[in-house]
Amino acid sequence: MAELTDKIKASTLVEALVAMVIILIIYGIGLTIFINVNKSSANRLKIEAYLQLEDIVAKTKKEARYLDETYDLENLKVEKKITKYDNNNSLNVLQIKILSKENKLLAEHREIIKVNLIESK
Repeated sequence: MAELTDKIKASTLVEALVAMVIILIIYGIGLTIFINVNKSSANRLKIEAYLQLEDIVAKTKKEARYLDETYDLENLKVEKKITKYDNNNSLNVLQIKILSKENKLLAEHREIIKVNLIESK
């Protein structure tokens, strides 16, 4: 009968479990980073929508352009509506909504504005 002179090196069950735990921890960290990156892109879109909203409100007031409008910006959809406030001819409600291409509301502005009757004619 032949004798074994060299010992075969092998990993134990404990070593295999430790390696699996390390791999799971690294996977969890990577998944957390991936989710945070995806959420930050949505936040960037909301910030862009709020900046556009402020710009549209300022332009609407400056130009006294009180008309219902719907138009598209780069990757945003803008809906602007003007309605009378409590049947008052000199007060209007300016409502602006900015939506994503999937029609998800990103930003909204509602304000009561005074309109000169001479301007609106």
